Amino acid sequence: FRFTDGEPVGVRGPAVSLDQGQSWSWLDKDFTPKSFTYTFGSGVAEAWFAFGMVYTRRDWDRFLTGYSGSPWLEQGQLAVTRKGRPVAKLRLGCIGSEPRHRVLLTARHHACEMMANYALEGVVKGVLENDPKGEWLRSNVEFLIIPFMDADGAEDGDQGKNRSPRDHGRDYQGESVHVETAALRETVLAWSAGKMAAVLDLH
Repeated sequence: FRFTDGEPVGVRGPAVSLDQGQSWSWLDKDFTPKSFTYTFGSGVAEAWFAFGMVYTRRDWDRFLTGYSGSPWLEQGQLAVTRKGRPVAKLRLGCIGSEPRHRVLLTARHHACEMMANYALEGVVKGVLENDPKGEWLRSNVEFLIIPFMDADGAEDGDQGKNRSPRDHGRDYQGESVHVETAALRETVLAWSAGKMAAVLDLH
């Protein structure tokens, strides 16, 4: 594969999936910034290539199905994008009673930074783990998680950085131009209730 517009191949080559995006690996050989070589095995009917390990709302929903019915987890919606997509919101941990602390976790202000979602999966697993740390978190901390701040960009494959007039990560000064960041600012003011212990934006 040779590209004539820019250098779209990353430092480990393209990410490759042979199961329609359910799992990924790095090609990690036979590539340059403008090209790569891939040998299709005899049993390969379909292969996906991407700059990184693609993660969209489909993957997030599939991950959460493993925790359906959990009393420590509540799915919701932060806003609706300009293209009509729901912006996922997740309350996690101490949601059935008043927590001692609240923690805000966001990701994908830059839509191309998909690895942040895999890290969020790890956070969710840790909070719901049946061990002393998980039990303490569920008893004391309420997490508010927004996995796709630029939901349209994540679904459309737009990298999102330095978007005009603002990218989502720089949309917190003055009046927000994106509906997602405006909704988050309004939501957090009411939700935090003076108990905000930490805010972490994953890139």
